[in-house]
Amino acid sequence: MQTIFVPLDFSENSLQALRHAIQLAKTSVSKIIVFHSYQAPQMGGGSFTGKRKLTELGKQEAEDNMYKVVMKIKEVEPNLDFEHLIVDGDPMQRILFYSESYAADLIVMGTKGASGMTEVFLGSVAAKIINDATCPVVIVPQESEKETYERIVYATALIADDKGTLNYLKGLATDFKAKLECIHVEENAETNTKFETFARNYNEEGTNNQYVDFKTISKKEEQKTEDVLLDYVQENPLTLLVMLRRERDFLQRLFGHSVTNKMAYHSESPLLIMKAADKI
Repeated sequence: MQTIFVPLDFSENSLQALRHAIQLAKTSVSKIIVFHSYQAPQMGGGSFTGKRKLTELGKQEAEDNMYKVVMKIKEVEPNLDFEHLIVDGDPMQRILFYSESYAADLIVMGTKGASGMTEVFLGSVAAKIINDATCPVVIVPQESEKETYERIVYATALIADDKGTLNYLKGLATDFKAKLECIHVEENAETNTKFETFARNYNEEGTNNQYVDFKTISKKEEQKTEDVLLDYVQENPLTLLVMLRRERDFLQRLFGHSVTNKMAYHSESPLLIMKAADKI
C-alpha cells in the first residue's frame, strides 16, 4: 500500500472518511491524496461574464475549504505524507481520472455528502466509481466512527477467484496489521463441502505466512444472506467487510432504505469493494 486517494466535498461525512483514511495511512505508512472537484454552474442563460464570476466564486470557496482541511491535517498529523489537489469538472470523471493518474492503491470515500458532490456519495455516480475505479474502494458510512480494523472479513459466494482475492487481502491485512477471515454463509451441503475443500487446499498450499481463518456461518431458513453478514459484523466490531463488485444488487440492498433495522448497526461499519482478483 503506497497511495490512498480521498475525494472530499467538505461535508462532515467526507471529512470522517478523511479521518478514516489518515488512520489507515499511518498504519500502512502510505501517502494520502486529498482531492476536490468543483463544478461550474449549469446555466441555461446569462452572460459569459456572469458564469465566469460564479465559477471563480466556486473555485475560491473550494480553495478556502481545502486550506482549512490542510491546516488541520498539518496541526494534528504533522508527520503525515500527503498532498492536496483541487480541479474543476465533473466529480465522477475527475475522481476516476486522478485516482488512476496517481496510481492509487485505495480510494476512501463517504456514503453521503453535501451540495456539489452529493451524487458522488449517494447515487448512480457512486456506483460508477465503485464499478470503474482501477483500485479497491472503501466506503465509510455516515455514522462510522471506526478508524482501525482488527479483522478483514472476505465473504465469499464461491463464484470468483477466491484464491487470488485472498492473496491480495493478505497484503492488505499485513499493511493494516489485521487478522484475515474468509467466511461462507451456508446454503446447502454441496456449497458447504466446496468451501471446506477450498479452505483445506488453500491452507495446505501455504501461499505465505499470513494465516487465513476460514469459517462457515450458519443461516436460519428465513434469513437473507446480507442479514447474516450484518449480524456477524455486529458481533465482531472493528471489522472491514470485503465484497466483490459483481454483487451490485447486494450492495444496493445493503445501503438502501429497504434493509431491516440491523442496517442501523452496519451503517457504522466500513465496506471494502473490490473487483475480481484476476483483474487486480
